[in-house]
Amino acid sequence: MKVKKCVLFVIMLFSSLSLLYGQQNSKPTRLLIMQDVVYPYKVDAYEKAQKDMNEFIAKNYPSVTWRCLQYDNYTYDYIVNLGDYGKIDEMNKMWEEKMKTVNQDEFKKYADAFIGTISATHQLIVTQDVKGSYKAKDPFVKQGEGKFYHWDYFEFIPGKEDEALQVAREEAALSEKLNLRGSFNLWHISMGQNTNAYVYASADKDRISFFTNMEADNKVAGKQMDDLDKKFMSYVQKFDHWNGKDRPELSINTTTTANK
Repeated sequence: MKVKKCVLFVIMLFSSLSLLYGQQNSKPTRLLIMQDVVYPYKVDAYEKAQKDMNEFIAKNYPSVTWRCLQYDNYTYDYIVNLGDYGKIDEMNKMWEEKMKTVNQDEFKKYADAFIGTISATHQLIVTQDVKGSYKAKDPFVKQGEGKFYHWDYFEFIPGKEDEALQVAREEAALSEKLNLRGSFNLWHISMGQNTNAYVYASADKDRISFFTNMEADNKVAGKQMDDLDKKFMSYVQKFDHWNGKDRPELSINTTTTANK
């Protein structure tokens, strides 16, 4: 039975997040992402199924935490701070034990509600490249206050990943030097499809503010950044971008909206 298998994978990882939080300061920042691509005409049914599943999970696994972001293209991401890859096997075993204690008929009822609503599912882990990311001293929007999210997706020409990453880090350094006000994070898709891909993520108060503020930064950065952008794009074989928003009503035990 093809039933939202990715959700089950994410649940088993989320159920023991407390084991990971204490290690975040000493390890790279990694996010586990479960992604659902939903049929547009099934959005209402999908979101109802997700809300019902969330209630079931929160009732049976009170330590579970995830954050949902929705894109304009009917894609939903469920995100968790992961930490150490080595915890996956350990948490899988813990999930198996926990599943023995829940009402299986009830779980099946909630899982079956997703049938026919999802066109594709993906699992991936992304790792932050700290040197390629930039945190503004005087940001347009403070961390946690962003409501509008923008992602730029780049797949690099095989063999050119190191050169592209070096340019990305030069751009972050230039942003620091010029004291630009738009913060951004650079994420490497380290497990999943297209591991030669990187994603820039940034946030602002709303769509208009984001593009207005981006243009203001571009004017300050000028030709120096333009030249670096052209060099960076010379290593890119595929580009895409999308916008999204926080969906707290589809999240579990999450009250913050960090810029991811």
